[in-house]
Amino acid sequence: MLSATQSSSFLSWRPHRTLCAASVALLLAGSLISASEGGTIYVDAGALGIEDGSYFNPFNTIQEGINAASAGDEVVLFEGTYAGPGNRALLVPCNDITVRAMFSATGPTTINGGGNPGFIINGPGAGGGVRIEGLTLTNCYNPTQGGAIDCQFCDIEVVDCTFTNDTARLTGGAASFWDSNVLMDGCTLTSNSTDNGGAVHFRRSTATVTACDFGPGNDAVFDGGAILADTLSDVTVSDTYFLGCSAGRNGGAIKVSGAAVVSLSNGAMTATTAAQNGGAVVVDAASMTTALFTFDNCSATAYRGGAIYAINDSWLITSDSYFYGCQSGWGGGGVFADASVVEASGTIFRQ
Repeated sequence: MLSATQSSSFLSWRPHRTLCAASVALLLAGSLISASEGGTIYVDAGALGIEDGSYFNPFNTIQEGINAASAGDEVVLFEGTYAGPGNRALLVPCNDITVRAMFSATGPTTINGGGNPGFIINGPGAGGGVRIEGLTLTNCYNPTQGGAIDCQFCDIEVVDCTFTNDTARLTGGAASFWDSNVLMDGCTLTSNSTDNGGAVHFRRSTATVTACDFGPGNDAVFDGGAILADTLSDVTVSDTYFLGCSAGRNGGAIKVSGAAVVSLSNGAMTATTAAQNGGAVVVDAASMTTALFTFDNCSATAYRGGAIYAINDSWLITSDSYFYGCQSGWGGGGVFADASVVEASGTIFRQ
């Protein structure tokens, strides 16, 4: 278990993941996106001269590559930084298309939004979904929701991506998913912000978040410093860590509301803070379960629920979970429940 003083090592918590051929096959079998055969279209920000999307004559903007793609195609980006027209506010059809980095050892593949949106995905398309893989998305801004990814009505996989310094006006500083089936796997999110759901917002969506790191600087002006899950969403979070996330009102890491359901397992929330209630999580007219999950030094500065605040006919079920050093200003250093049901088994509370 890491303390709040260990934030500098946050990105080294997780061991390097190596996939063998069998693992890749299993991942494809369980993928939201079909593994149909398709072509490869190449993009290089530094390309000059003839452009046809081939390896030797790549397009020089991402949007050109996306526009040339058909169902089953991959748009592969050479390493480097992509910015300016054609590399921001990227319109992606929900049509079995992958946009990914080439995974060169020489450096990252970065989309710098320069204060503009990143990807905009508004289905339904022909079907098959969208996959975004291996990219760093930074300095993206959306005047509504989802600074780097604004996805609606589409199956989407976001794999091994980094989101940093992305913002939105309303919800989901890094990403917003409405009416979608979502997989987020192996992503790192730091210093993203908005009014609610500092990093990610799920609305009427079914989502799996696994092996992700929500680092310091994910911040919400109001509720849900890292994640807002609302309006009938069903979100499973596993092997995921939250460090130093904060909310100006409730739910330093997560807010669950509007009959949404969230399950947390095999992870931790460390040094997350809320100015009012629920230093780690607020559950408002919704449901949450925790299993093998740790809440460490979380705090609700002014009021209730140093780790978790459950209100308005919510359900909270914790099993084999740990609450260490969590504090509140008024009541319930670990958990505070108001007109809600709490079931706890194998759970430890310690100062």
